[in-house]
Amino acid sequence: MMQGADMLIGWVDGKGPHLEDAYSTGTTGPHPADTDQGGTFDITAFNGTESGGWTTIEFARNLSTGDGHDKPIPGDGTVTILWAVSDADDFLAQHTRRGSGIWRIAGAPPPPPPPPASELDGVISAGEYGNNTSWDGGSFELHWRIANNTTLYAGIRAQTTGWVSLGIDPEIRMQGADMVFGGLAADKAYAEDAYSVGQTGPHPRDTDLGGTFDLLAYNA
Repeated sequence: MMQGADMLIGWVDGKGPHLEDAYSTGTTGPHPADTDQGGTFDITAFNGTESGGWTTIEFARNLSTGDGHDKPIPGDGTVTILWAVSDADDFLAQHTRRGSGIWRIAGAPPPPPPPPASELDGVISAGEYGNNTSWDGGSFELHWRIANNTTLYAGIRAQTTGWVSLGIDPEIRMQGADMVFGGLAADKAYAEDAYSVGQTGPHPRDTDLGGTFDLLAYNA
């Protein structure tokens, strides 16, 4: 379920884009921010937009952050993920759709070098990432590229006007998943680097769990 998941939760509201770096401590949550659990906020940049009923969050994070509330992301291979969306912009609100899947990172040709983090504009352009997959019948998209075998640049695009979430490598369902949440509020992107502490959450911020915010860049 959610427990042990490294979680990223993002949304866009009246204040702009937000992204939480969180970690799920239980099978159904909660998922406090990494910083609330002794971790760090490890998103190095992010941005986001909301348009036509779709929310897009772009972010950057090192593949390995050194934060115990973040899961290492391999440069190739497969990773179990959890995806979720909510109709609400509240980071703590219940999801309205959710699921799990396998993120197949290997097998794609090397993408072009990424633009500087400052160019994250919260819009996923054709050919920008080089790699993509989707779940929920195409309503939840994940786009990505890996630069210099050290940094993940990713974009989440989902059919919702609330938050979007990506949970990375949960231990039991959501538990232990490294999660990213993002959205758009008042035309400004936001992102959260979180960690799922339970099988179905919660997923507090990494910073709430003693971790760090490790997203290098984001937009929506």
